[in-house]
Amino acid sequence: MPFQAIRLYLVFIFVLLWAAAAIVPAGCSDAPKIVNQSGSHGRRGDDTVRISRIVVQPGASDSESRFAAEIVAGRLKRELEATIPVVYADPFRTPAGPERLAGGLVLELSTFEPIFKPSAQDKARFRIGVRLTKIGRPFGLNPRLRDLNFMQDDSLSFRQAKEVSYTRSGLRKSALKLAAGKIADDLLENLRKQIEAVPSFSVPDYLYAPPADSRAYDWAGGTVVLLGSTPHLRRFEVRHFPLAEDRERQLDGFLELMRNNGYEPGRTADYSSLYELTAEEIEFKGGDDLQAFLTFPPDAELRKKYGAGDIWNHVRLTFTEAAPPDIPQEAFDRFRREDLRSFACAGGFRLLRGKELAREFDRLAEMPEASYNDLFHLYDDTGDAEQLPVAEERRERLLERIRARLLQSDSPDFNFGAAGLLKRLGFDKNCTPEQLKKLEPLRPLLVRFDGANPELSQGAVRHFPLSGERRFIILVTPRKADEPSHFTTARFVSPPDASGFLEMNGSRWEIPQEFSGKLHGVVHSWFLHGTTTSQETVAGEEVSLKALSHRTGDKLLVGLFLNSRKNRLEICAYQPPPQTKSINRSE
Repeated sequence: MPFQAIRLYLVFIFVLLWAAAAIVPAGCSDAPKIVNQSGSHGRRGDDTVRISRIVVQPGASDSESRFAAEIVAGRLKRELEATIPVVYADPFRTPAGPERLAGGLVLELSTFEPIFKPSAQDKARFRIGVRLTKIGRPFGLNPRLRDLNFMQDDSLSFRQAKEVSYTRSGLRKSALKLAAGKIADDLLENLRKQIEAVPSFSVPDYLYAPPADSRAYDWAGGTVVLLGSTPHLRRFEVRHFPLAEDRERQLDGFLELMRNNGYEPGRTADYSSLYELTAEEIEFKGGDDLQAFLTFPPDAELRKKYGAGDIWNHVRLTFTEAAPPDIPQEAFDRFRREDLRSFACAGGFRLLRGKELAREFDRLAEMPEASYNDLFHLYDDTGDAEQLPVAEERRERLLERIRARLLQSDSPDFNFGAAGLLKRLGFDKNCTPEQLKKLEPLRPLLVRFDGANPELSQGAVRHFPLSGERRFIILVTPRKADEPSHFTTARFVSPPDASGFLEMNGSRWEIPQEFSGKLHGVVHSWFLHGTTTSQETVAGEEVSLKALSHRTGDKLLVGLFLNSRKNRLEICAYQPPPQTKSINRSE
């Protein structure tokens, strides 16, 4: 072989080896790995403004945050574009423009450096973190409500943080891609759950107030990362500032800036919740309709309590201006005519009286497409003394209609409807013979435990066949009629006739057709030992018994078990006897 050919061959082999070293197989021990992750999603309230647009943007101006945001935005576009528009935006390059924000979901991706000290023998000497958060309202925001209530526009919450380890600097981009891809996976799963399961309603553009001056707060500086309005706010503006090395000096500078521009500081609160990053929030008042909020990372003491992925790592300044309180009558009437279901969810029935109330009550109650959520809003917002002459009998008939719907085998969202009915009947406050009589039509669904019966102190069990579909309203009546009852609901579809599932306490577990007999623990030992939870395995998932109520010295637990060994479903309840105060006889 000529020398030149040999030389080219060796160069080719070298290039292949170099490429193989740079592109590490997924199963290789040197590949980037997720080593720490946290996250949550949820909602406040029973319903939300329907998601009409998703914006994904970097939460900082660095290239790595942009890279992570582009990955997540691209994935969401491919998966959701047919149903929800998805937009990538970069406010650090193109300032955010005014938007109608109700129904808009604005998500931020940013990187962080995990707190990590590798050991001498640890090959993975590097880590990087990627975090997803939602830009939402400050905790202290309390705008003046208008005739219609659209505060549910910010009821959904999403947060994810992933830390990835890698062995050498050349793998940093692969580590970022892994973290962002996993965040996209989790986000898509949670988004689909929210879109499918959470009742939602629409906000038409004509209900917005005229927007405020778009350049009114340029004196504050920073980068505008969100600018727009909601039906309650003529202005909602969020400005981003990098965190300075001297936190206290930066904070003093903001306080002086705000005072010089007519804003006086008020309440200060440290907050941390399941759905939000840990931060300190300072509220400012600039007039009757003007609020501002300065959101800062926590101080050094608080930072020690939380991981790097769970704390605020920049400064935010949010300005709000309240909209006028009254919605024009023409817009109000148009909303009622064109979308009565959304009108009900926004509290519109609170303002109706007389013949108009009667007509619209009957129209919504008889809509085949009306959801349980729509009907509960209708019931809740028509109990005013001025409305009862028209609405009292109609509200009773509405509850009858809900009971009848719950008995139908194809009743949609059974758990939500059944729990909502028991609340409207007052079982969360007391339990009287009159209330129990109203549950008689639901006797085929009712599993009742008597809280006054001593059997509950040892654990009571009800047995049901493991076949077909079963729906349950599980009610534990109190020891005294003036105490609250405790209730939950469940739906069970049995395999192998179908792909089975169990829904209870807001969770759902899939049960495959190859369902087999390794699913049952010793229920009665759980009761006798009085432990707070007991775990069963269903298709690889842990099913925990939930404590439905915690009271001083008194616990009530209800659970549902699949006992494949005896081919039955078991609903169990346990309530220890009331504790009595011990007497010290030596006194």
